[in-house]
Amino acid sequence: MSADRIRTQPPPVAGPEDVEPPGRNRLPLLWDGRPPFPPKRIGHVGLRALYADWLALRRGRAAPGATELEEAARRRAPGFWAWIAVERPDEPRYLHVEPGLIRLYGADPTGRRVAELFSPRIRREALAAYAHAARETSPLYKRRTLFGFVGRYGYHRLILPATHSGDRADRALLALYPTDRTLVRAAQWREPEGIDLPPGLRAQ
Repeated sequence: MSADRIRTQPPPVAGPEDVEPPGRNRLPLLWDGRPPFPPKRIGHVGLRALYADWLALRRGRAAPGATELEEAARRRAPGFWAWIAVERPDEPRYLHVEPGLIRLYGADPTGRRVAELFSPRIRREALAAYAHAARETSPLYKRRTLFGFVGRYGYHRLILPATHSGDRADRALLALYPTDRTLVRAAQWREPEGIDLPPGLRAQ
């Protein structure tokens, strides 16, 4: 064989330990510089500022670090944010929930899966939102109105992907405010609508 011939060999066969577990979400290393959507689309001042912080904190990455984003959330949405674990995008669960959201929900859902806590209609939408945020490393904003038997209840919701491990979007920061500023406690909507807490949760 001549010295200038290129030696080739077949690629190694991946063993079970080399196969990416299903549902995992690799974090892209580069970001193209364009915001996913303009900040002015967000109808809440604090959430708009938090989204601007998220854009700035990326610094050329697909998602910012969780520690940096938490500092921004404490400034922009004090008491009304939560960390969601999205290592497995189809099985999000609450890691930490701030007091304002606990009062609105009526209990502390820390440690529980999102799929355990809501009605089927809300559950489907929430699960799809967290999966999209994790897999696409993409933020999501939604202003939504829920119609009950007695009243209607609106909220601003912002979901921002982040990384704790450094190599995947394994966290999602949820920030949520009611559109009605007088709505501050779960009793204001649970009691009129006759909606009980899921089993295993203690009212707060």
